[in-house]
Amino acid sequence: MRREARSPTPICVEATTTTRLTCGEADRIDVTNLVRDGAFLSLGSLHCRSHPNRKTNDPISYNSTFKDRAGQAAEAKQKLLDQYKSRPPVDEKVAAERAAAAERKEAMKVEKAAAKKAEREAAVAAAEAEAAKSVVVPKTEAELKAARDARYAKRKAKR
Repeated sequence: MRREARSPTPICVEATTTTRLTCGEADRIDVTNLVRDGAFLSLGSLHCRSHPNRKTNDPISYNSTFKDRAGQAAEAKQKLLDQYKSRPPVDEKVAAERAAAAERKEAMKVEKAAAKKAEREAAVAAAEAEAAKSVVVPKTEAELKAARDARYAKRKAKR
């Protein structure tokens, strides 16, 4: 199966008629000797040297020594440091705009929290007012006695 590259980035293509793997117009890797010698590698590792996703460092394996791992870690750290140092300086105007935007965002957040708190307090006050309306005031002993006497008189009148 052969597919042509449609973008300027190299795309790996395998030809069915030959045992070569090509990567756009880049280097060609002859896999004939690899197959003959029994070194069956995955196709992912047969990319050409100019492939953008190709790793330059060998992966750490169980055979790696502490020195190897420490060296790779130091290289990675230095690479990140270099990238950080090579950043363009922040423009003062842009920094001021960002700070102002952050302050506005914080003010909106505080205002929203205050509105939510006020709404919650209003809901609690309304619930308390509703509960106060529906509270039944217990009757005094005199009222209870009068109600009992009225029931007694009603029963008496029926007879």
